[in-house]
Amino acid sequence: TLFVPDGFLTRLTEGYYLAAIVPIFTSIFLHAGLPHLAGNMLFLYIFGDNMEDRLDPRRYQVFYLVGGTAGVVVQGDAAASASAPMIGASIAIAALFGGCLLLFP
Repeated sequence: TLFVPDGFLTRLTEGYYLAAIVPIFTSIFLHAGLPHLAGNMLFLYIFGDNMEDRLDPRRYQVFYLVGGTAGVVVQGDAAASASAPMIGASIAIAALFGGCLLLFP
């Protein structure tokens, strides 16, 4: 399922918490096409291994999920009335990039 900001707020207010939260995590792994996937994989290859070396693999996974989730929630809040689905894979990659900037200035 895709994350739709307008649908997210509707599901939350109606009490469908699981139906509101699951699309946040699924959108973190979605891409808009092969060029989008290739670009994200390139950035993941360049920056992801440094982060995984500094953190351990488990903490790296948690960082990716928390960063992606935070990005989707912030973007969803900024466009709360949007009815178009969001793809959040680049948000998670941006969180890794931000982590690299903090850990490797």
